[in-house]
Formats: sequence, structure tokens, C-alpha cells
Amino acid sequence: MKNKHLSKHKVKNKSLDNKSQQTEDSISVLQIEKKPSFPFKYQVLIVFFFAFLLNADTLRYGYVLDDGLMITENKFTLKGFAGIKDIMSHDQFTGLSGKETNNLYSGGRYRPMSQVVFAIEYQLFGLNPFVGHFVNLLLYGLLSVMIFLLLQKMFISEKMQEWFLTVPFIAVILFIAHPIHTEVVANIKSGDEILCMLGGIAVVYFSILYFDKNNILYLVYSFVLFLFAILSKESAITFMGIVPLTLFFFRKTKLKDHIIVLVPLVASAAIYFFIRLKVFGFITNTVQSTELNHNPFMHATTAERYATILLTWGKYLQLLIFPHPLTHDYYPKQIPIINWGNIEAIVPTLIYAALLGFSLIYLKKKNIYAYGILFFLFTFSIISNLVFDLGLFMNERLIFTSSLGFAIVLAYFLQTGIKRFFANEQTHRNILLTCLIIILTGYSVKTISRNSAWKDGYSLFMTDVKTSVNSGRCNVIAGYVLMDKAKKDSVKTEKLEIYKEAESYLIKGLSINPNNIGGWASLGEVDIYLENYQQSILAYKNVLAISPKNANALSNLVYVLSRLNDQKKFPEAQHLCELMIHEQPDNTGYQLALAEIYRNMNKLDSAFIILENTKKSKPNDVDVYNRLAEYYGKYKNNLSKAIEYLEAAYKINPENSATIENMGIVYGMVGNYDKSIEFFKKAIAKSPDKSPLYYNLAQTYRMKKDFKKADEITAQANALKH
Repeated sequence: MKNKHLSKHKVKNKSLDNKSQQTEDSISVLQIEKKPSFPFKYQVLIVFFFAFLLNADTLRYGYVLDDGLMITENKFTLKGFAGIKDIMSHDQFTGLSGKETNNLYSGGRYRPMSQVVFAIEYQLFGLNPFVGHFVNLLLYGLLSVMIFLLLQKMFISEKMQEWFLTVPFIAVILFIAHPIHTEVVANIKSGDEILCMLGGIAVVYFSILYFDKNNILYLVYSFVLFLFAILSKESAITFMGIVPLTLFFFRKTKLKDHIIVLVPLVASAAIYFFIRLKVFGFITNTVQSTELNHNPFMHATTAERYATILLTWGKYLQLLIFPHPLTHDYYPKQIPIINWGNIEAIVPTLIYAALLGFSLIYLKKKNIYAYGILFFLFTFSIISNLVFDLGLFMNERLIFTSSLGFAIVLAYFLQTGIKRFFANEQTHRNILLTCLIIILTGYSVKTISRNSAWKDGYSLFMTDVKTSVNSGRCNVIAGYVLMDKAKKDSVKTEKLEIYKEAESYLIKGLSINPNNIGGWASLGEVDIYLENYQQSILAYKNVLAISPKNANALSNLVYVLSRLNDQKKFPEAQHLCELMIHEQPDNTGYQLALAEIYRNMNKLDSAFIILENTKKSKPNDVDVYNRLAEYYGKYKNNLSKAIEYLEAAYKINPENSATIENMGIVYGMVGNYDKSIEFFKKAIAKSPDKSPLYYNLAQTYRMKKDFKKADEITAQANALKH
């Protein structure tokens, strides 16, 4: 099919420049003023509603995955309108941790625009995932319409096609239905990808309008929209290459035309980088995380790093062509580290070299396939790990924008490329429709089925762990969500089975990445529920090895210690307590617990040594004196020594309830009933609802032969019990 190129200066609305010829694989670019058989506004509505309805089942879903980081647990988002200032002036994770985090991740994370949207949603509707999903669907529909409008400006057949068989319509429908987009649409947090691409596509659209109509207002729009795009996500910077690329392919341009349309984009980028510099103190950084999940190449050589990167490039192409299986998790070691002797590095290298070579060869001929390839390569470059270290191997959401290049190539091939093999126009039409229906049906079915995985965290991780079988992170979180489910299950036998399944996932995940502190903590908790106390201790030892004095680990070990004592497993309890003392040697509670263990093991001398040594190191700790008094009185029958320690404790803190009550008991035992009564009354004044104190006081009155008073106090105690 022959097509014609149009000149901006010679073509206004109707006339075509018949002298300007293009190759067979090119398309003329300005619309022919001819009323379509099907009104264009209805085509736009079809595009919007197809995007919306195809993903409408997500409206029933909740918050999942990174929604917690940006929405449900982010303090800035949860301030609503009041948090917008903080959002604009901090790294996007600062609102989660409460600390400056701009040096934690390579390049920093300054993407305030989507979080501003989340804050507005929270201000107006509270924590409402329906609203978040609804807004995502609206944005996806709007983006699809914007892509359709841009493609209409770029492509038009010399001979009018049926509206649903034109390259713009086929390309946008293929883009909408592609299953690789499910994470972006179904995960509310990934609205930043939609906003970024929406702003970028709009910039290209208005740049073309400026060229066609020479209205400076369109440059103003480009300036504002590009700033909007880049504030949504840094990857919008690649549209500074897409704008001149598109003008070169679809308009007859001069160098000055490209310079003019780039001026507002350069201005927007300058403002963005100025803001970023003010917020972070740097434009970019070279921070390398010490956590494998955020630095997957940390153990790879330079050669292995780039070989593995090429493997991921091949994986991206495979998912574009055949989007199965899909997963949100490509963390170590789901993507293996490989070297250049591996064919999975060699084949992608050859393919990408061929794609780049083809596009450069056919660049001057303005070949449409070359445009689609270059659109893909331009937008892919920033997320490829080749130029910037992303801190992860790959992710399906990252190729969201780049997939439009693939959709353009596929649409153009279906509409034009296969025509070479069929001389008959009707045959070509039927083949085109058949191929399109098959592809769209497959895409749509896969998109709907994949969306269902995003219902909630349990559904997502239990689905994706079957695909990301070698991901340490996915296995660990699958174990965590199973543990969470088991806690809520009321049937004991089912709880045990779920806990056992959780344990198996956690063990597998930790075998892949043994430095996952959250995984060890979860395994420790699961083993507590399964009463595998020794395994639990080992898990928490690993937590403490990674994070010394970890409060959560030590707290759970205290519980394990109590269970071992209850089961009279005193040697195991002793070893555990010594471990805890090693972690926190100044913790008096651990010292007292160890003394009690020795006492239970009939090692009283060892118990007294522990307590006396603790008293020396903690001379003002009332609990130590109380315990010494108890041991001297109960186990050595040395009441004078017990009184000595209690009086010392009382001098340190005359308000300590345990000390006051113990003094009442000991003074009664030595026959000093007046002192005993004095302290029991003080104890009752502090705890007037504690009936045993009344009984002890009554017994003391009986020892004094004051039976009337004893009966009165006993009546008070009985009244409290009822």
C-alpha cells in the first residue's frame, strides 16, 4: 500500500502533498477530513469502557502489596490535605518510617504525584480501597483514550479503512488488553505508572498539535504535563526522546522544530531536578543496599551482572509476546545469576542487537516497525538496569510504557504486514479479524484471570509462590500470610495444618535468602504455635545474629522461656536464658529468670550467686531485693536477712506494692504484728480490690487475738470475692 507524507506548511485540512512519497511500510500522518462511517466520539467511548470494564472486577478488591507503603501505613498520606506539603518535600518512604530514607535506595525515590492523589482520596473518602481502584480504572481509561488520540494523529491510511481495523484502534485495544498490565491496574500503588505514562503521552500529543497548528499554548500544555509526568515517576524523562522521535517519523520537520518542542520539556526537567536536589541534597546517588532483595547483583561479578541483565531483557520480550506465567515477584533467586556462556544471555543479546540494527537502518526510511522498536527501546532503557541500577532484577509493571511500542508493531503487522501474503482484500480482512479476535480473546481471558490474584495479600502470594518458586521473598511472605490465616482459623486441626504449611514455605524461603530477618521472625513465631520450641529458639538466634538486641525476638524468647519452665524443661530454659543475658546483660528480668531456673533445678547456691551479683551491679533495683528477701525467707528460713533486704527495697522505693506486701508477710512471720498490720494496710490502700491482702490482714489480727477486727476484715474480703 502506497502512502504519502504531509508537509506542515502545505497541508491544512484537506490537501495532501502528492509529491512526498514514503516506503510501503510507512503511513501518512495527518487526518483526512472525511466523516467516518462510525462517529469518532463513539470510538473513544469504546476505548475508554473497554479499558474500564476489562478490569472492573478489581473494584471488589482490597489494599495489597505496596499499598501499605504508600497508603494504609504512610503517615503523610493519612494526613490527607495536610500531608501534601510533607509529601512534596520528602522521599516517598519517609512517611512510612518517619525517618529520612532518601539514601536507602539507589537513585532515591521522589515520586510525589501519585501519593498526593492518595492523600486526596483519603481526605475525601478515608481508607477506601474501592475508591482507589475506581480512580485507577478511570486513569487507565483516560490513558487509553489519550493513546488513541495520539495514534490518530500519527496514523491514517490513504484509503479509509473500517474504523475497527485501523492501526490506531488495533494498537490501543491490544495495549489495553495486554495481561502484563494487570499489576499496574490492579495494584493501587502502581497508579504512579499510569500517571507517568498519561503525562508523557499527552506531551507527545500536544507537541504534534503545536507543530500542526503553531499555537504556543500547546507548548505551555507540554511544559505542565511533562512536569506532572516526571513528578509521577522519573522514567518520564525518556519522553524527551520520544517527542522528537515521533515528530521525525510522522511529520516533515527541521532541527529548529525539534528544539522548539524540547524547550518546555527541558524547562520542566530542570524544575524537577531542582526540587529533587532541594529535597534529597543530590540529583542521584550510588547507594548500594546490603539487603539481597534490594541489591540482587551484590554477589555477582561484573560479567555475571550484565549476562543476567540480558536474561531479564529476554524475559521481558517473552512476556510481551506470550504473557504467561505472570507474577509480581522476580526477587532473588527467581531470576538466577548467569554468565555469558549461558544461551539465555546470548540469545537476547542477539535479538536486541538485531532490533537496534534494524531500527537504525530503516530510521531514514521512517519505517513504522523501526518507530515501534525505538519507542520500546527508548522507554525501556531507563528500566533495563543497563543505565541505572534499579535495585531489583525486573518487574512486569516496569515495562508498562514500553509495551506500547510492541502494540504498535503488532498492530501495524496485522493491518499491513500480513497483507503481503494475501492478494485478495477480503481474504486479508478475514485473516486480520481472525488473528485480532484470537489475540484479544487470549489477552482478555488472561487479564481477567490474572486480576483475580490481586484480590488480597493471601490470594496474591499463594498464587505467585507457585510461579516464583525460587524467590526467597515470595516463599517467606507466603509463609507469613498462611501464619496470619492460621491465627484467624477457629478449627484447631485446620490451624495446625496451616501452620505446618507456613513453616514449609518459610524454611524454603530462608534456604534461598538466609539473611531475611522477617522470615526468621515469622518462622520463630510459627514454631511457637507448633510448640517446636527448640526450632523457635534457633530461628530467633538467627534474628539476633542479623539484628542484635532485636526487641521482637527477645520478647518472643521470653514467652518460649515461660513455656519451657511450665514444661519443666529447665536445662533448655537455662541455655535460653543465658542466650538472652548475652544479648542484654543489663536486663535484670533475665537475671531473675535465670535465678528462678536454678532454684527449680535445686541449685539454690547458684541462684543466690546470680541474685547477689545482680544486686552488686544493680544496687537500686527493688525487684532484686524483693527476690533475695523471698529466697532468704522461704528457702533459708533467714527472716532477719529477708527483713534486711525488704527494708532496703522500701528505702529505695516506698511505693512498690510487692515490697509493701512482702513486708507485711515477713513481719507477721516474726511476730511483729503491729508492723505487719501497718504494711498490710498500706498494701490495701494501694490495691483496695485485692482480696488476699484482706485475708492476710485478718489473719494478722487473729494472731493478735483481735477476733472481732479479724472477722470484720474477713467479711470485707468475702464481699470482694462476690
